[in-house]
Amino acid sequence: MTPATSSAQPERSWTTGTAPGSVPLLGHTVALWRRPLQFLASLPAHGDLVEVRLGPSRAYLACHPELVRHVLLNPRVFDKGGVFDKARQLLGNSLSVSRGEDHRTQRRMIQPAFHTPKIADYTAAVADDTRAAIGSWEPGRTLDISDTMHGLLMRVAARTLFSTGIDEATIDEARHCLRIVSHGIYKRTMAPLGIMEKLPTRATAAMTGPMPGCGESWTR
Repeated sequence: MTPATSSAQPERSWTTGTAPGSVPLLGHTVALWRRPLQFLASLPAHGDLVEVRLGPSRAYLACHPELVRHVLLNPRVFDKGGVFDKARQLLGNSLSVSRGEDHRTQRRMIQPAFHTPKIADYTAAVADDTRAAIGSWEPGRTLDISDTMHGLLMRVAARTLFSTGIDEATIDEARHCLRIVSHGIYKRTMAPLGIMEKLPTRATAAMTGPMPGCGESWTR
């Protein structure tokens, strides 16, 4: 996030700190690639607002719930930073990465889909699909929780967004492609020097060329 000029102030003073373990040139990128959850979970011990280095750039993570709420409720004060600019290469100027007036316009367009009666319908769909998923689990069977939740997400999205069902073959294909895309987006947004997408790595080839098992190529 990037603070902008505003008269709005938090209701209390926040502690600040810097994440330890920064590596020259790379900053905290190595930790974010290798053990992201462990690294992020360690940050609250260093302050309410913690500085993280992504190569030569600085990012700031709000670690206190009240501070997170303050940031989210003041979009005119706190703007999305460079990490979102990198994600825009793949996601376009969509709601999740857009800023300012673009974000407000898109939010207004989809707002009717989140009115209270709609939410009640979505809740019923989520409950039905969740019960069906749990009912298919067998005692002693090992599940990949990431794949399982992605499959559940796709079933719910198909019912709530498109008013249709989705077969298992399509779910498997979409889940496979989603794993490649989400992994590629994360790697690119965390890359410190902006050259990740230019290197002839396997990850770059997977993102820009045909994906085995997917119906179409994913291109920038």
